[in-house]
Amino acid sequence: KDKNDALEDERIVIAKENHITSCVHCKYCTFMCPKEIPVEQDITQIEFYGKQKGIIENQQEGFGFGFGFNPPSF
Repeated sequence: KDKNDALEDERIVIAKENHITSCVHCKYCTFMCPKEIPVEQDITQIEFYGKQKGIIENQQEGFGFGFGFNPPSF
């Protein structure tokens, strides 16, 4: 086991607090990364483990959830 694994939960909490779940998975970060790091893939992995551990709620975020576009309910 990697010594950094002990920090996994803490890293997930930090990612959540910094709105990692607001990612819309457009892959722009990966495309623009000069080191060719698969950033979007890492975000997906953090979300997956966070949801598995109950740190990140399993809900959809995006349009209509506090980002300035809230269509009226019918």
